[in-house]
Amino acid sequence: MNSSTPTPAPSFLDQVRRDLQRQIAEAEAADAKQAAAKRAATNRQNARQSTGPRTAEGKAASSKNRLAHGLCSSSLILPGESQATFDDLRQQTHATFAPVTAEETLLTDQLTEALWRLNRAHRVESKAFEQAIESTHRLLDRFGADDADRSTESSLATTFGDENHRKTLAAIQRYVAAAERTYRAALKAVQDAIKRRKPEPQPVAVPVEKPKAAAAGQCLYPEAEPLASPVTRPTTPAYVPRW
Repeated sequence: MNSSTPTPAPSFLDQVRRDLQRQIAEAEAADAKQAAAKRAATNRQNARQSTGPRTAEGKAASSKNRLAHGLCSSSLILPGESQATFDDLRQQTHATFAPVTAEETLLTDQLTEALWRLNRAHRVESKAFEQAIESTHRLLDRFGADDADRSTESSLATTFGDENHRKTLAAIQRYVAAAERTYRAALKAVQDAIKRRKPEPQPVAVPVEKPKAAAAGQCLYPEAEPLASPVTRPTTPAYVPRW
């Protein structure tokens, strides 16, 4: 015999409750689908009416809509930065790697941009730590802690104890690490492109034969015939008889 307890049949109220839950779920799904279709139609209608900025000023402003953070900006020169400083950095980078081909020039420019953003990230990092230390000192002054240790190490340790400061500094550290990875990748790309550069053809040196030493009685120049015997002149005049 089977000793297991038989499952009781669902009551009428349970069945009605399940039917109501199913109907409510179906109605909510239908409403959500209808609302999504309505939003999509509204978005399409708005897209047809929007043509975007037409003037140069409007296009310039629109290009900076995604400027949420200086380290994530697609704009290279931010307000407060110098175009002349960037141009000087680019000149130094080109002087260092001396690009020859179009590929090398493009990669060297990308390396300059990566180095520019890395330097900016380090400046922001230093400024963030400086502001965090100043905030800690103001907090110590507020509580009258005159004898507190205000060294850089102690102030940073107190700063990291604050959750908000800790999150801010951790985010900046991630930005700096990302900028360093981008710079290293750009540097490797430039170095690999220079390695692939074809060497310039070198002129072939034509060997010049040295004249051989003349042996005894041998003429160095074949076209000059050697004399059979040396020419001599008498040292005394010939005798002329008198008649």
